[in-house]
Amino acid sequence: MANVSINENVIAAGVVLGPTPVVRDCDVAPVYELAPAAENAGTLSTRTGDTVGTLTLGASHTIATGNTVDIHWRASSVNYCQRDCTVGTVSGTSVPFSGGSGTVLPAGTSNVVCTVQEARSVPCDTSALQVFATMVKEATEAHVEGIMIRFLDSGGSEVYTLLTKRNDLEKADVAGSDSNPFGSTDIATITVSNGSSSLAVTLYILLAQNL
Repeated sequence: MANVSINENVIAAGVVLGPTPVVRDCDVAPVYELAPAAENAGTLSTRTGDTVGTLTLGASHTIATGNTVDIHWRASSVNYCQRDCTVGTVSGTSVPFSGGSGTVLPAGTSNVVCTVQEARSVPCDTSALQVFATMVKEATEAHVEGIMIRFLDSGGSEVYTLLTKRNDLEKADVAGSDSNPFGSTDIATITVSNGSSSLAVTLYILLAQNL
């Protein structure tokens, strides 16, 4: 048996302000740690449609024909991502893609980061979920780009997505009054992509369950 403590106190001048932490008893409380690497900077050199275009990446890029990628960009201090794009035939620095979902592509010639999705098995019996939490921990304050997390069922279908960033805590106390972010669909896998072309991050995901 494990327990999860949820604390929303404010501490100032040695005084604790707020309620007593809530403790949830759980059979399992795995915390998954992932380290999505920095990825490929480039430009959206051709924008054929909202989900179709061609990227021009650096000569040492790591994208290959057939990859599934997320395309990240940042505009007016806001992070955006078009996820689950399929890469066509790569020719040197030219990377065509199509079939993505999420935010429509930015204007042509926009700066982007193209990221191969990293997959990880994270089984979760949604009916048993007590507490869900995720946070990107990174000591480097320069990391302001988005991290895309996709939660998939056993057939690979998307159940829930989250575009988060450094030091943003996302949580749901399902055993309390919070809605289950996954509804009634069990989770089998996640994919993660890093929107930075220069900084890696560490991502933590908690899926506490009473099985």
